[in-house]
Amino acid sequence: MNNSKLLLEKPIAHRGLHNEYFPENSIGAIKNAFINDYSCEIDVQLTKDNKVIVFHDRSLLRMTGVDKLISETNYSELKTIYLNKTNETIPLLYDVIEFIKEDCILLIEIKNVGLSRKLENCVINLLDQKMNNIFIQSFNPFTVYWIKRSHKEIPVGFITSDFKDERINPITKYFLTRSKIINLLDPDFISLDVSMNGKNKVLQHKQNNKAILCWTIDSIEKLNYARSFSDNIIFEKIIP
Repeated sequence: MNNSKLLLEKPIAHRGLHNEYFPENSIGAIKNAFINDYSCEIDVQLTKDNKVIVFHDRSLLRMTGVDKLISETNYSELKTIYLNKTNETIPLLYDVIEFIKEDCILLIEIKNVGLSRKLENCVINLLDQKMNNIFIQSFNPFTVYWIKRSHKEIPVGFITSDFKDERINPITKYFLTRSKIINLLDPDFISLDVSMNGKNKVLQHKQNNKAILCWTIDSIEKLNYARSFSDNIIFEKIIP
């Protein structure tokens, strides 16, 4: 059963409700979001030994000071590294799933830019098929297409942006920003960069009953703008 509407009930904390004590994507930040009655968005990727961890960047540098790639590091080493000089470490997705309750809405962004479905399969295998409070989203159209057609019970969303600040191939950028790709993928919801000209680009999808999430809302000005056309927000640095 597809329960996409559950994703619209509460504002979604971007990488958890993080602060100086609870770094982004940490267990503390995730629990902090749920304690304060928000839904929670997290990022996942694979380690060298194929463990699904909750972490955004490809490199450890920004969050830990260690200049090393996640893909080149085993989890046995990662679990000994602390996030932003706190007591928090990089969690496994398994550990997050274990403590969330049925009233906790979790949105998982799959950080996969390639064609391999290894990460997607690992994530799906970790999910309890009876859980109806976990959602998946990705920038990768192949990820969305595969999950939408092979695991229809899991609501999946397509993340889109103008990619103005991203160094990606112009052809790829053109492909990822076309409305036709969204129609082809037929995602359960669309996750839209607030910096886009949102009102013009999402009206046709709203007419097709596609829910619109807007990210990343980090100011009152962006909050007011997003609320004028979106169905829910993914936020940080403010309390909506």
